[in-house]
Amino acid sequence: MFPREVDMLKKEKIKAILKRAIAPVTIMFIPHSNTRRTLNLNIPAAGLMISAVLCCFGILYLSSMILDVIRYQAMKKQIRDYSQKVSDFNATLLSLKKRKKIFIN
Repeated sequence: MFPREVDMLKKEKIKAILKRAIAPVTIMFIPHSNTRRTLNLNIPAAGLMISAVLCCFGILYLSSMILDVIRYQAMKKQIRDYSQKVSDFNATLLSLKKRKKIFIN
């Protein structure tokens, strides 16, 4: 084959792929209660693919955020425990200082 013919075949393949990407895909919603009212959505195949990819990215992002929320809850509980221990320690120090003043006087 000549290089020009190869270029033409590549262009035809690209055109065929673009036609398929732009070709609409019909999604039909049929309600159970009223079958006469159907909803037809004509979405380009490329739009459907892009929305599927974005949906996957969204799921990955949310799953990573769930792990952060779990870690946050654990750290929040740990900080609450530490603040309780510090307040108990401060109360103990205060009572020891009062006892020390009583014994010194």
